[in-house]
Parts: sequence; structure tokens; C-alpha cells
Amino acid sequence: MPPFKNETDWENFTHRFEAGTLTKEEWTHAAHLCVGAWFVSRFPQEEAGARIRAGIRHLNECLGGENTATSGFHETLTEFWIRAIRGHLDHNGDGPESLRSLVLLPAGLWRESYSSDLPKDVIARKQYVEPTRTSL
Repeated sequence: MPPFKNETDWENFTHRFEAGTLTKEEWTHAAHLCVGAWFVSRFPQEEAGARIRAGIRHLNECLGGENTATSGFHETLTEFWIRAIRGHLDHNGDGPESLRSLVLLPAGLWRESYSSDLPKDVIARKQYVEPTRTSL
């Protein structure tokens, strides 16, 4: 988990995400979840999603990546995690303990909802695809 000593650290980390100044080493699964939790807990659903999506695309490019049909931003995985974060926060709140337990969610959790090789699915990368299995 990113080393947040307090709310200000969490906010600063999120601002660095938006600015595209996080390093590849900092942009971990836990960092994705923390940034997502920041937006989900502070903005209406549609705005939170838009900020997360724009930020991921921007950071990918700032880190030298591309957002194409086969790499970079993935719409279905992003929406899956936004929903998982929202469900976690609705159930556990958005305090420090909730954030600590959120980052323990395994990166492969999406496999409980999708039977396909989702990361390689070019349609799912471009647009949201409904889960093929019951999840969360």
C-alpha cells in the first residue's frame, strides 16, 4: 500500500496520479485501488469514473505507454474495479482501516466474474462487457 500517513498524503498521491507524475514503481495494484477509492469516495459516480478513466489513460502515456486496442487502458477491468471499490466502501466506509483492507483485494479478483481471457479481449478493452459469471 502506498505510504499514506494521513488524508493529505492520500490526496497528494492522487494529485500526482492526475498530473501523470507517479512512477511505474509506484503505479501498483494497491495504488490503482487507492486512487480509485479517492475518487469514488469524493465524487458522484459518473464524475468519479470519468476522472479515473482520464487519469489512467494520461498516466499510461506519461509513463511511455500507449492506449491501444491491445495495450494500456482497459474499460472493462476499470469498470470492474470501480464497482468493486464502490461496493467495498459502501460496506466498510472510507476510513484508514477500510483502505487497508481494500488494498488486500487480489489483482485477479476479476477472474471470479469473467471466464474469458479478459485482458486480451479487444472489445472489452474498448467498451464495458458485462460479467459472464456471478461475482462480488
